[in-house]
Amino acid sequence: MSDEPIFNQDSDDVVLGDANSKIRNYVVNLTGTTTFKNSSNQSIFVLTQAGNLTHKGNLKTEGNAEVDGNTTITGNITTTGNLTVGGTATWANSIVGTTKLFDISHPQKQDMRLRHGCLEGPELAVYVRGKTTEGIIPLPDYWEGLVDEKTITVHLTATNMDQVLAVNNINGLNIQVLGNNHMPYYYYVMAERKDVTKLKVEIDA
Repeated sequence: MSDEPIFNQDSDDVVLGDANSKIRNYVVNLTGTTTFKNSSNQSIFVLTQAGNLTHKGNLKTEGNAEVDGNTTITGNITTTGNLTVGGTATWANSIVGTTKLFDISHPQKQDMRLRHGCLEGPELAVYVRGKTTEGIIPLPDYWEGLVDEKTITVHLTATNMDQVLAVNNINGLNIQVLGNNHMPYYYYVMAERKDVTKLKVEIDA
């Protein structure tokens, strides 16, 4: 097969080489937006001059992928290398990995980086925390549409040796605290999300 591009008028496909081709890479010099479309004239791959990548199918790479701008993927991304995005990466579904962490320049030490890992648990949950002297713990308004109220748990921490606190009642998003709450105390509230499918913890391999 020739390394010259072949255009299929029936399917609108453009074929560059085959498994035995000498073609090894592609170079696109961008002056605006380059759009790759399928045979149904649907945009499946978009490159912009700013370095943004929009991919409406599945993306697979066996090497490293680097994008200086934003990445939007509505399918799955599979890579055996590293994926580096200089902007924002947006997925329409979950990000799955053996570990999840952030890696940033160290805020105090030069020539060092700071890495934190993500805690794992058998649920898809959110939390709020804070400090108050109120008898009702203030929860965000959006929690009403976000969390399963039956899964709410509350942890209280006193700020005084003689301070006694107790969760008296959880009625919807109304968490009532009894005791010496006229003095400041810390709260940590967790709940499972209801806006997504409940996590199935054990699945077939």
